[in-house]
Amino acid sequence: MRGTSDIVMFVAFDRNARGETVPAFTPRQAMDEAEAVHAVEILGGRHAGAVAWRRESKPIICEMGEPTVVAERGAIGTPLVFLPFIYASRHLGVSK
Repeated sequence: MRGTSDIVMFVAFDRNARGETVPAFTPRQAMDEAEAVHAVEILGGRHAGAVAWRRESKPIICEMGEPTVVAERGAIGTPLVFLPFIYASRHLGVSK
């Protein structure tokens, strides 16, 4: 569909003082799925865990599709469904 593209994101998780997993940084956008998968492999070894996901973006109508996990390693804290909204609200100015 014209006006759509896939956005591929990744984030790592650390453990806080109570042992809960929390995002180590704001979700970051990858250039493509291969870059996101590679980031998860590296970050998953340095942090408690990491995850990458893809979403279809329709910026013309300010919509984003449901997240689909493309790579996961280790412990993941925040439910994946919330991470794209965190990113979108901070960086894209769009919401579902």
